Order: sequence, then structure tokens, then C-alpha cells
Amino acid sequence: VTGISLIVGSASITDNVMRFTAVLLVVSPAAFSLAVGIISQTVLGRLAGAGTLVKNRAAFEALADIDLVVFDKSGTLTTDERTFVSALLAHGSSLHSTEDLIAIAAAVEGPSQHSLGKAIVAEAARRGLDVPNIIDFRTIPGQGVTGLLENTTVILGGPVLLTSRNIEIDVTDLVRADTANQNGNTVLFLVREGELLGTIEIADVVRPTAKKAVFGLQLLRKRVAILTADATGVAGKLANELEVTELLAEVLPHQKAAAIESLQADSSQVAMVGNAREDALALAAADVSIAIDATLEDLETENDILVNGQDPIAVTNMVKLAVRAKKKTAQNIGVAFGVNVEECVFSQLAQVVHRAVAALGERKHEYLERRFNLACRLFASFSFILLHLGRIAIVLYLPALALAAVSDIGVVTA
Repeated sequence: VTGISLIVGSASITDNVMRFTAVLLVVSPAAFSLAVGIISQTVLGRLAGAGTLVKNRAAFEALADIDLVVFDKSGTLTTDERTFVSALLAHGSSLHSTEDLIAIAAAVEGPSQHSLGKAIVAEAARRGLDVPNIIDFRTIPGQGVTGLLENTTVILGGPVLLTSRNIEIDVTDLVRADTANQNGNTVLFLVREGELLGTIEIADVVRPTAKKAVFGLQLLRKRVAILTADATGVAGKLANELEVTELLAEVLPHQKAAAIESLQADSSQVAMVGNAREDALALAAADVSIAIDATLEDLETENDILVNGQDPIAVTNMVKLAVRAKKKTAQNIGVAFGVNVEECVFSQLAQVVHRAVAALGERKHEYLERRFNLACRLFASFSFILLHLGRIAIVLYLPALALAAVSDIGVVTA
């Protein structure tokens, strides 16, 4: 009666439906609380067991409707380990051999924790080179690293290093570096006092699960993009290998937040996957921030989700769970809504039936009431069995719950 009076009222249909739902929620809140609460706790518990901490539950639920997942390339789609490819002296270099080039580069990268530097240091150790000492080590954001070697300034970095400092490069060295980039290798330039000494090529190691992770997101109809400071050629090869069509390359760390905002310009909901410290600005700009390789120190950050590990498949599984949880929650709410409606209807119907039977006499009343209760028990049991055999049986399960409630028999679901 309340539902009919609200629906036929003068307010809009949306307002009436909201009021009707509110009435059902007040009358029987248990069904709705179970419909949402159990799903949420189950999913969050499963993620926690897999090493994923959801700090913002609303952000996790938003993953189901996310349009674009952006991966910072280094450490997610590729491993932290890089492989040394080659070292070549620049045209007119003052060095005598590539061993000298590697030794100086290893000296500059020694204090660095970057994977590119670790690959160079490891190669120098493998060759047994005598690495000189360097002082005043500094990192130049977006360019590379620098230090003093025998009172001379040595810098090792990418192409931005050459353009920002107007370093001259011979056309043969430029063509060689471009070829290396097209092959997917990162090229580092070693400069001493404004002179280009040589180049070093480093290759990425793609994670074995990267392609599966990307394909899994695409199956969920999510767009995937790669964000990196690497050269376009290097990132382009990885994008082609993983079949990713959206690529943002040569984006410096301080420019990544603006890159995320540009992706949101068309109202796309963007999830960013990156390192909590190195990609803090980009993560903060995204609609959902997912910090990988998280540590205890990252608990104090504002990231929505922390992942203990670097495997991108964890992100795909997370989005899958969010999508499934949304569907299952909607189904459960529908069931709870139907149960409440039918319980109200059948409770009124039961009163009418009991009154009609009572008018026939006491003996006939008891006889028919037993038959009515027995029918409820049989209908409830039969519907519950069918519910486990197919979704269509839910149509029978709803009236079974209502009949069982009004006839005081209960439904055993153990």
C-alpha cells in the first residue's frame, strides 16, 4: 500500500522509486546489508590475501567503471633489471677504448639506484674494469646523473641531455642512436666538459605477464596506455609488442601529472599504475591511484590502493574483481528488493487466506492451514534446489522466501 501510494504520487518517478526503496530498507534492512556487505568484505579479504591493500573502498569500486588504465613503463610492464647491449665511442672521442667509456659511466652511475645505472655497473664488474672514484654525485631530473671526476664534470643521460646543454653530436652518432631506439634499446650519452665521449645501449626486459595483463584489461573493455620518459622508439617497440595503441613517451617526471590530466580532458576515468614515490604527482592526478611495489612507508601516502609487488597481472585481477563485485552486488540488491516486496505482498495475502479459511470452521481451518504450510515447505525446498542449478530459478526462490516467512517455517540454507 505504501509503495502504491508513493508511486502514484505527484513527485517524479525517480523520487517515488527512491522513497519506496527507503521504505523497504527500513522495513527489512538485513537483506540489503547482506547483499552489499558480504560481497565487499569477501573481495577486500581476497585482495588482502594476495598482497593488495585497499585504502579507499570507493576508489576500488570505481575501477569497475574506469575507462583507461595508464601504466608507468619502468617497473610495471618491464622489470627493474636491464641488460647491457653495447658501448660505442663517439666520432672524434678523446677516449682510447670502449672499456674506458664503460668505466667512467660506471663511476658516474655508482651511487645511483636506477636500473640503467645498475646494468652499467654490473657490466663493468663483469669485465673486471678499474672504476675510478667520483665525487659530488647529483641527479639531474629528467636528464641523468652527474659528478666530478678528476676535477672535470661528467654527465650521463638521455637525449634531453644533449638538447638542453647544446652538446654537439656527429650525424653518424645521431643515426646510430636513432637506430638503437628503433630497435627498442635505451641510449645513454656520456659527456665530459661539453664533449660527447660515447654512447651506451641498454635493453629493457619485458615482464612475462605483461602481455597477459594488458590483454586481460582489454577483454574487460578497458583502454590501456603506457607513460614513460623513455624515447618514443624505445617505448614504441614495447607498445607494439604488447599491442597497446595509446603511448605517451618522452614525458619527464614533472610532466606526468599534466599528461594524466590531458587524458581526462574527454571525461575519461583514468587509473594510474606507478611507483608511490617516483610517480607521486601522476598518481595524485588520476581518478584511481594504484601504487605498485609498495612498502610500509607508503602507507602514509594518499594512494587509493597499494600493491605489494610489481606484477601487472595483479592490476588486471583487481579490475576483474571490481567488475564482478559490481555485478554481483547489483544482483544481490535486486534479490533483496524482490524478497522485501514479495514478503510484503505475501504477508497481506496470507492474512486474507487465513481469514477466509477461518470462516469455514475450526476443523477445516486447521486442516487447510497444515496443507498451506506443507505447500510452502515443498515450494521453498524445490526452489532452493533449482536456485543452485540455474539463474532462472531465482524467480521461484523469491516467492519461496516470502511464503516461508509468512508461514513461519524458515528456509534452511546451510
